[in-house]
Amino acid sequence: MKEIYKRIDNDSLNDNVSIRKTKTRNGITKMNCEKCGCLLYDSTSPKVEGQFDLVNAIYCPKCGRKLI
Repeated sequence: MKEIYKRIDNDSLNDNVSIRKTKTRNGITKMNCEKCGCLLYDSTSPKVEGQFDLVNAIYCPKCGRKLI
């Protein structure tokens, strides 16, 4: 699945869609929205009680684009 996303250029997508950018280094995983840079997930930060799980979010909470 990651290979498909590597071939997709973010500029080739329409303005309503964005790619989830996942970075893993030294056991720390971070996931961001490619268009606005909104932090969707950080493995070093504990999830606040009542906070939504943004790893499986369909839309970015900041820019509103659909995440693929």
